[in-house]
Amino acid sequence: MHLLDTAGKVIDQLGGTAEVSRLTRRSMQNVSNWRLANKIPAKWFLVMRKELRRLGYVAPPELWGIVGTNGETE
Repeated sequence: MHLLDTAGKVIDQLGGTAEVSRLTRRSMQNVSNWRLANKIPAKWFLVMRKELRRLGYVAPPELWGIVGTNGETE
């Protein structure tokens, strides 16, 4: 698994702003704001983690504002 360490990298690997907008049913502007803030709303963690795993990627839960333990990325 490859580690993604920014919200922007997560968004890019999930297909970019338009695709994440479709996946989350949020506007492209919302997704762009997540990229700029380097934080994705926690409600999208499970959906995005599933897709990232399918593609061979992991990301720290802190990108979604979720506290991880011992540096875990899953």
